[in-house]
Amino acid sequence: MKRDKVIIFGVLRQEDYPLEAPIGDESYDVWCMNASWPAEHWDCWFQLHGIEHMMEAHGIKYIRWLQTVAAYHKSKTVYVFEHELHHFPGAEAFPLPKLIEEFGDYFTGSFAYLTAFAILRRYKKIWIDTRGMEGEEWAIPCIEYYIGIAEERGIVVHVGSNSDLLHRRRGGLYGIGRDRGGNFGELD
Repeated sequence: MKRDKVIIFGVLRQEDYPLEAPIGDESYDVWCMNASWPAEHWDCWFQLHGIEHMMEAHGIKYIRWLQTVAAYHKSKTVYVFEHELHHFPGAEAFPLPKLIEEFGDYFTGSFAYLTAFAILRRYKKIWIDTRGMEGEEWAIPCIEYYIGIAEERGIVVHVGSNSDLLHRRRGGLYGIGRDRGGNFGELD
């Protein structure tokens, strides 16, 4: 069942609990990716890498788990790229051609793909928890690009406080804060 709000999680670890995101709120769809510790409640799992990367990064135990979920847990949806479907019977093809048709080909990672997919699916609220992005600061501008598209379309976007996304927004307004020399700061 598609709800009108979605939480997009990065890589969760057991030690990340309790979470800031409203994971227990049944009015949200919960999307997880990669090799996260399974959230208490989730609806879709996204593995947007090739099988070689999955094996190297996450191991056979994770691949077997994902295959089992895709094949036997019909209340859950597993998305992989179309060329990886033969490894995951029961999974769905991630709709990359539709995303490219709608938005073009600017995607630098899974968070950008999932944010664009949430826009395409017309969610009214998107909550983003970017755990697992450590060392991937290069991907931030692309994700912020899709956050801008979402907000322009009237979608409310919430970014978890643990995230570097929209960091400057939280830092104040350019040129009119305490440091009028061009740095970001609080309003006087």
